[in-house]
Amino acid sequence: MCLECVTIRPRTDHDTTMPSSRPFHQVAPSCGVLASKSWCGLLLLLCAIVVNPAIAQQDPPGSTPRIRARAPTTGTDIVRASLWIVEGKVECDAVFTLALVLEIAPTWHVFWRNPGDAGFAPSLSLQLPEGFVAVGDLAFPRPSILGKLELIYGYEGKIALLQRIQAPKSLPPEIALRATAKWMACKSTCLIGESELSVSVTPSVASIPRPMRDIVDAARFQMPTPLSEAKAWSVELVRDATGAVKTLSISGKTSVKVESPRPVIFIPDVTPGVTYGEGMPIAARFETVESASIASLSIPLSIEPANAAGKPLRAAGVILIGDGTHSSDHCYWVDVPIPILTPS
Repeated sequence: MCLECVTIRPRTDHDTTMPSSRPFHQVAPSCGVLASKSWCGLLLLLCAIVVNPAIAQQDPPGSTPRIRARAPTTGTDIVRASLWIVEGKVECDAVFTLALVLEIAPTWHVFWRNPGDAGFAPSLSLQLPEGFVAVGDLAFPRPSILGKLELIYGYEGKIALLQRIQAPKSLPPEIALRATAKWMACKSTCLIGESELSVSVTPSVASIPRPMRDIVDAARFQMPTPLSEAKAWSVELVRDATGAVKTLSISGKTSVKVESPRPVIFIPDVTPGVTYGEGMPIAARFETVESASIASLSIPLSIEPANAAGKPLRAAGVILIGDGTHSSDHCYWVDVPIPILTPS
């Protein structure tokens, strides 16, 4: 008996109806072309994938997002975003942590708080139920210095950004936390992505799947430590003869030896009204004092109160020790308020 197989015309960009509403185009029966039902079934599966590319695009959570044959048109094609409760559960009147996980396709990157020469950092716009309150800003882990022809501070691969949330004194049996994530992903071109996310809040424990847990744990490990908590480091504002702040001076004892190739680098944050020299990363100088290795950073400041957009003046950024691959490669957060002297 001859087998009758069908082909399905793929949907084009000009189609205005769903593929399922289009008629099948019958092919004349041919016993010699397809000799078994298995071949016919395989052909139908391949045709279905052409009609509905989503069948081929469902990567499991935690896997590396793949770029398909078609050119990506938005950042959502490049980055897969998801929202998780780090602690697995939420307790009444307690602070818990939301993790925004971004899984970035190979060779692409997203940005840190200060993107560098261009771009913008990922954001998380929260739509919190009554009684829930965000605590602090979205926290970014240690960034990398990317790019050869331009200055880029950002991330490749898989990262997690953390947001602390204060829960109300009483919780319903179940409620959803919703948020909108937005980012810019770049390679040779830049694409903006956006995703509507939600996560259920329940009193019971809901473990994060292992691939996601690894991403979140790595981000928590690489979160900057406030420099004020580092006993061997000090920071001060240096003024000129007129009393104007000109330099942010940072020094501290480090395990990096004078002859070591591992760098100690300061990367500035975005601080309205305050700029940092030419905006480039600033490397530390090293000296040995009583057998200890001392790293010193001198960051020139330019202060324009009129450009502060009504915000308090501050000098802020991160100190990166090493490349982040050693257990001693710490990352410190510097944040110093800048008082403006008024004539007496």
